[in-house]
Amino acid sequence: AATPVLHGRLADTDVRWATVAASVDDRTPFERGEPPDESAPRRSAEELAPLAGGGVAPLPKSRYESISVYLANCGGCMKRYNDLDAPVDGPSLERLLEGGVDEDLARHVAHLFVRDPLVIMKSRLRLDDATETDHFENLQGTNWQTVRWKPPPRATACGPQVGWRVEFRSMEVQLTDFENAAFTTFVVLVSR
Repeated sequence: AATPVLHGRLADTDVRWATVAASVDDRTPFERGEPPDESAPRRSAEELAPLAGGGVAPLPKSRYESISVYLANCGGCMKRYNDLDAPVDGPSLERLLEGGVDEDLARHVAHLFVRDPLVIMKSRLRLDDATETDHFENLQGTNWQTVRWKPPPRATACGPQVGWRVEFRSMEVQLTDFENAAFTTFVVLVSR
């Protein structure tokens, strides 16, 4: 993960986080809170309408960023840890709450729906969402955050059943092998 040189040029950082975040930042200027580039072709309201939030809802972060919404079973800690302004897709939040989903979980999932999926395979377009998780995984899989909550994969006839998982993806670089090992051990202990 240490990247002091990028494309033959010396970088002013030793990590690649900001470079990768910028490479997948597909927010419109409106979503980034910037004035539109006058030299760029303008997109009409009709062109922006199909985008999540109509392409104009403010999104404070790139797809590749630190986590914005935490999940936990710890009583009052949810309010304490979820202190960022994390935008949510209103219709998705409303539908989840009406369906009986816990408010914290509903906010977490509705936060994912402020973005559009980047890629969808034609062969996986029409699926039974009651038995397949590909549509959800496609959306979640194109939001690269430092911690990710993962639903169980589809059951197979043989082999162990894998349950809900938490994926830690925050390690960029530690200075020594000992620090890398310590961080990995810490994550394993926290996950248990």
